[in-house]
Amino acid sequence: FATISTGGFSTRSESLGYWTTNPWILWTTTFFMFISGINFIAHIKILKKDFSGYKSEEVIWYTLLFIVLSIGVSLVHFLNSKDSFFYALTHGFFTISSILTTTGFATVDYSQWGQTVIAFIFIAMLIGGNAGSTAGGIKVIRFVVMFKNLKYQIKKILFPNAIISVKIDKKTISQSIINNVSAFIFLYILTVATTSLYLFANGYDTLTSLSASIACVGNIGPGFGHVGPVENFALFTQPQKLILAIGMII
Repeated sequence: FATISTGGFSTRSESLGYWTTNPWILWTTTFFMFISGINFIAHIKILKKDFSGYKSEEVIWYTLLFIVLSIGVSLVHFLNSKDSFFYALTHGFFTISSILTTTGFATVDYSQWGQTVIAFIFIAMLIGGNAGSTAGGIKVIRFVVMFKNLKYQIKKILFPNAIISVKIDKKTISQSIINNVSAFIFLYILTVATTSLYLFANGYDTLTSLSASIACVGNIGPGFGHVGPVENFALFTQPQKLILAIGMII
């Protein structure tokens, strides 16, 4: 239930870390978190032997980001630790799957894996899963729309008379959709910034303040610093928890 819904609750206080002695439990969970981050319409289509849902630009980018970030985290940890490559690969893929799909499971304290790994995980926290999935975050499709719109705007500056448009999966996207995406991302960033500044003003360090805000607004769960994968949000006062709760609701 907590995997498919990308909810993240576990029956153990160690989260999925309780089952680290059996890596195949972690790989199974990784796979189902990954497919739960995909648009469920794609899964419905496959029941009719229609694979078009898995060929969409969003799913392709989601898959590429998942593979690149997972391999990146795994390699960085393997090269900077004495752990085996399989161990690094298992927990690297599990961690990125958990964060990218905003499930929030944890098996290890990845905040101790170095600044590079934290940077990779921050990217996963911001991106999120697919639209039409149970995952949170900004969603991959909105990034695709914004990058294509950026490319469109640059082309319009260079070639003002050119007849061009923003297309997703070979279909033209209307300006109203682009405006809605822009407004969503602006509100998202504004909410994270406001919440982060509030926590920072209350004495928390930058990493804790920023990651706690992103974790709540993106419905991810764990962050870094005092709200890392082996910590929780119990340290915050009641007014601070209320502000974070409002961030989650927004």
